[in-house]
Amino acid sequence: MEEQTKIEELSDKLKSYIDTRYDLIVLQTSDKVSIIGSEFIAYLLIGILSFLFIVLFSIALSLYISSLYGSTFIGFLAVGGLYLVIAVLLVAFKKHLTNPFRNKIIRAVLNETP
Repeated sequence: MEEQTKIEELSDKLKSYIDTRYDLIVLQTSDKVSIIGSEFIAYLLIGILSFLFIVLFSIALSLYISSLYGSTFIGFLAVGGLYLVIAVLLVAFKKHLTNPFRNKIIRAVLNETP
């Protein structure tokens, strides 16, 4: 009988351990998700505001160049050409741009500090 009691006690402790371990994993996961989610929202807001700034600045620059040359077409063509050059540079250096972002995401998932 004593062995039966020890087996039941061991079984209860094992169940308790599994429940505690499950709770720990849920808490760790929710912590990581909340950190990554809040950073994503912050970067999204920064990105939206930056996008609006770039659009409005581009229109203003296009109109300014248009007033200098007397042709609306020339102003918008010049700014479009500038964006084409920037796009080509971004494509050329894509690997150098993606690695830091990927490393930041990995650090966030693994909960490491930079």
